[in-house]
Amino acid sequence: MTKINLNHFISSCESLETNKDYYLGYIKKYKSHINDSISNHSLEDFELFLNEYFDLNSKLEDQLLTSELLKINQIKYALLNERTHDFSLFWNDVYTYDELLEKYNKTTLMLRRLLFDLPDVFKKQAYDFLASISPFIINAAFDDPTNILGMEKQIYIILAKDCLIRQKYDHSSLYLELAKRV
Repeated sequence: MTKINLNHFISSCESLETNKDYYLGYIKKYKSHINDSISNHSLEDFELFLNEYFDLNSKLEDQLLTSELLKINQIKYALLNERTHDFSLFWNDVYTYDELLEKYNKTTLMLRRLLFDLPDVFKKQAYDFLASISPFIINAAFDDPTNILGMEKQIYIILAKDCLIRQKYDHSSLYLELAKRV
């Protein structure tokens, strides 16, 4: 774990407080642009605005970081992979920033269902939901620094087996590739 200097931490907090309106203005502006790109399903605009936001965030020494935008950035990478591999895009049935986050958070919750000894009905709901999305989104959830998920390799193998049963061979193959990388 990285140790942070107390003086640096206090200085950062003071800067956040002093410049709060300035930073919140940027966040609001970019969330609005990102929301528009989601409602228009424009992956090019989505990528452009997120890249601009994270570039600006770097220039402002991570003062614009929010867990929501970190999640949205993870989704961006998954969507780009989905498009490259001709998968149905994760966001096809959502039209707002909040709906996209809600669907992504549901993905995380469904992954957690596979880790616990729950009644079969809950696990079936999880398998059915997770079968409807791409392995790229599942991988994004595991790579997301705001999520705490365990047993990554086992989950990929479990999902690969489920996809074989469902005759989703392209998904199964990707899950096995992801399992090899863990």
